[in-house]
Amino acid sequence: MHWLHAVLRLTQGVFLGLLPLATGGCGLVLVKQPPIGYQSMEHFTCTESNLGPILDMTAAVGGLVVVAVSQDDYYYYVQGAMIAIGLSTTALYGVSATFGFLKTKKCRAAKSQPRVLPGTDSSRARAVFMVGHTEQGFCRARP
Repeated sequence: MHWLHAVLRLTQGVFLGLLPLATGGCGLVLVKQPPIGYQSMEHFTCTESNLGPILDMTAAVGGLVVVAVSQDDYYYYVQGAMIAIGLSTTALYGVSATFGFLKTKKCRAAKSQPRVLPGTDSSRARAVFMVGHTEQGFCRARP
């Protein structure tokens, strides 16, 4: 009967350790930064929302919770595996969240910058301030 308890603990420990993996990776995979050359584009898409990086931070904290829970004597037989899974989850999703926050910051900055559109002469260049996909204002360069 002792081996059955060890198998159940191993199963619970692995499940608990892998649970954060199902919720993260958004910052690296799903969050899009502004495209190269966006300064000359009238319309472009990128991710302004911090939801993906916040989910990654949640998964990183989940990894730390796994490490804390693994200190219980109940998980004695799988303690090393849980610590390794928890710390690697925290590192992976911490990096993903960091890159995600940087990408969304770049996107918001890019959408708030005025851009000179191609096809306009340099003396009367039209600068467009973009918020989402709508033009909020125009200004003309002085000759």
